[in-house]
Amino acid sequence: MVTWRGTLLAAGGMVLAGLVTLLSCSDDHYHGGTGGFTTTSSSGTGGTNTGGAGLGGMNWGGFGGETSSGEAGTGGQGGFGEECPTVTHDGPIDCPTYCQTMDAACKNFQGHVNDQYPGGYPDVCADACAHFPHGSPGDTSGHSLACRIYAACLAQYDPDTHCTQAGPGGDGLCGDNCESFCALNLAICADANQQYGTQGDCLTECAVFDFTAAYNTSSDNWSGTNNAFACRMYWLMRSLDDPVSNCPNTRPGGISSDPCVDGV
Repeated sequence: MVTWRGTLLAAGGMVLAGLVTLLSCSDDHYHGGTGGFTTTSSSGTGGTNTGGAGLGGMNWGGFGGETSSGEAGTGGQGGFGEECPTVTHDGPIDCPTYCQTMDAACKNFQGHVNDQYPGGYPDVCADACAHFPHGSPGDTSGHSLACRIYAACLAQYDPDTHCTQAGPGGDGLCGDNCESFCALNLAICADANQQYGTQGDCLTECAVFDFTAAYNTSSDNWSGTNNAFACRMYWLMRSLDDPVSNCPNTRPGGISSDPCVDGV
């Protein structure tokens, strides 16, 4: 089952006081249950058995029983179930929980580039997190911190799918990419650093961004796709540390040399 572990991480088996509670999701919550074996079957295509309903979106097939001639039957489809069902019901919805889960799940590792916060964790993550709407317990969709914690839990088992959903853009699960980008842009690039007049103005420009490449911390894109969303989001996250230098890179034509234009 999914649990929120109040036991604090320890080094060398010793409990260290003062660490915030960490999120843990067991494999059972991501993989569907496995069907049992049938005992008899009249033919090699018989003996089907449906997998038990697991707490996960991956559904593993059941195994068919052997026939009297020793041939295996055909396995049935695994059961369907919820993914990380109690994450936003039972645990805290806060930035330390979110950023520590992201730190564990969404890192660049063995050729997979899934880190969502340039400069790493927790600093940039915490700064971005402060601008997310809190959301409600149980949120599994929408532009909210609650949903991102849910997606970060899933990312522990499938980072290539879920890290972008747990990240600042939301990637269609925890907010539409443009909705999230524009809301964050108006919050991060404020006052003298403001780039878009209104959320509507930003959404209009964002609609023509190139969404071919997924956003990650390698999306600076000095020689990549012209006007890529991933590049604009990269510079928006950089703006958390230096809005004066980086906010202009979050909109087309913001500076004389636009790093999100091909060949620059």
